[in-house]
Amino acid sequence: VAPLDWRNVALRPGIYGGRSLSVVASASRPGPWSAQLEADGRLLAEAHGDRGPAQLDWLGDRAAPAQAELILRAWDPDERQSHSERRSVTLPNAGAARPLRVWTADSMTRVLPSDAPAELTPVAISAAGGEAESFQLCLRAAPPTGRTGITVSCGELAGPGGAKLAAPEWQQVGYVWLDRLFRHPAYPEAMPGWWPDALLPVERFDLEPGFTQSLWFTVKVPAGQVPGRYTGRVNLNVPGSAPVAVPVTVSVESFAIPARSSLKTAFALMDGFLERTYGDRAAAMRRRFGDLLLDYRLNPDDISRTDPPALDDLKVWHPRMNAYNVLNLVEPRGKATWRCYSDKEAYTPALRAALTARLDEYVPRLKAAGLAEGAYVYTFDERGEEFFPIIREYFGLVKQRYGLPTLTTAYVPLDPKVLSDLNIDWACPLTPKYDRAAADRCRAAGQQVWVYVCLGPRYPYANWLADDPLAEARVFWWQAWGQRVDGVLYWGLNIWDREANDRPIDPAAGAKLAWRITTGGDYDWLHGDGRLMYAGQNGPIASIRLANLRDGLEDYEYLKLAAKRDPAAAERLCDTVAHSFTEFTRDPTVVRRVRADLARLAR
Repeated sequence: VAPLDWRNVALRPGIYGGRSLSVVASASRPGPWSAQLEADGRLLAEAHGDRGPAQLDWLGDRAAPAQAELILRAWDPDERQSHSERRSVTLPNAGAARPLRVWTADSMTRVLPSDAPAELTPVAISAAGGEAESFQLCLRAAPPTGRTGITVSCGELAGPGGAKLAAPEWQQVGYVWLDRLFRHPAYPEAMPGWWPDALLPVERFDLEPGFTQSLWFTVKVPAGQVPGRYTGRVNLNVPGSAPVAVPVTVSVESFAIPARSSLKTAFALMDGFLERTYGDRAAAMRRRFGDLLLDYRLNPDDISRTDPPALDDLKVWHPRMNAYNVLNLVEPRGKATWRCYSDKEAYTPALRAALTARLDEYVPRLKAAGLAEGAYVYTFDERGEEFFPIIREYFGLVKQRYGLPTLTTAYVPLDPKVLSDLNIDWACPLTPKYDRAAADRCRAAGQQVWVYVCLGPRYPYANWLADDPLAEARVFWWQAWGQRVDGVLYWGLNIWDREANDRPIDPAAGAKLAWRITTGGDYDWLHGDGRLMYAGQNGPIASIRLANLRDGLEDYEYLKLAAKRDPAAAERLCDTVAHSFTEFTRDPTVVRRVRADLARLAR
């Protein structure tokens, strides 16, 4: 057991002007804590809590003493231990008081509530036609009071020759509680507490003192938009403070990316959890969730579905989707929220007959409606060699009787002969198992090789869990292009099985959500696995991770367009960002610089 002590103590003098101070510190073990700031024998400020990082914010004043003492105390109730530390603090006079701080941040930066303010700089982003690009505004109010009823207004952006670009859309970033973190080298000082993830659609919001709140803005550029420089501003109306105007410049490229993604995806949106959360509204909500997923360039899909997708949904989605699972060849899920796989013993003649009857009825209607393009059958999730005879039989049935491709994450060698023998058209290994040379041999034989991530792998691989660097969610798609993968699979978008996840979220109820995205049990360090979307009272709520997945898929289109002009240059630029599945940058400035170079190639 680690000794009880204080770690990652961050002192920020002058944060609000004057002799103000912010303190953030983490104890080696969670428990009650207190923080006190004293000077000349008197108490200047104090704070206390029972979990998460210790935090003290003090507005101070210019007349306060220049020297003070910080006393941090932590208690471990289980071990009945306590620990205190004293630190001398110099409080330089930082000029006029600034009780409200506003600054900008990149969309690949995860802004934590304890993050210190930076200086406000104008927003400058670029986007092609058919693309969406995001940025953040961050707000922090000094104690003792925050701000209530903050509103945001954005006007159209003015471009060349009187052209107009629609005003940025915005959401308040919502926060979920994470207890035990994965120790990622990119976050050496990360602390448990409130972590940003959800994108809450609100009209106004409140600002808690000493809590850095992020707002997420997205500019959507339609295909055919007049290229050039567009300017406008975001206005923050903060009661009790002067309005804040933030200049925004968007450089619209002279090319457009396609509405349908060039890379196949299979991210599972599960009906069972929609039914559990929304009841009789589930069918309508599935359409709304599917529409939103297409806006984020992901197929509305479910690798675990035991009921074929509704043809009415497919008719709406088909122009923008490029792949979808018809049926998981397993037992019906019944009243369960989902069924991942069936045991060997379940594959009886009766199950085969039942599955055949369902597909015999459905597939002809699918083909008659002109919706068969992109259809496939997924089954045998992470099954081993003992399933090979069953895979051979059932996938053979699918190919011979219905002419549909077969996809699996079963543990099979990336060998064209083995895949052909097992009637596997599309193999899907975990990223650490992906072998580029072997995958190329499979592709030469007419097969496809996808990849997937789930609860793993973690560092040094990329993932998009809630405490991984946010840039990994975007750079992953550069890896996909560089490694020539044919598709990307993810097991769940809406695994809403934790406590408090059976009640849709009211976005206006505040940024600190009761919703849980931690797996729990032996996986209490696993946050956001299978959970990229939230259930809102009025429909789907996206996440900052989902937004970065979208941006990475848009970068993928940049790479593809650039490669048409200069394949070697596109390869070199991709290699700068993502050399392999373990060698890649997590620096947003590098991604944006190389992306600008790709745009110049793609024009």
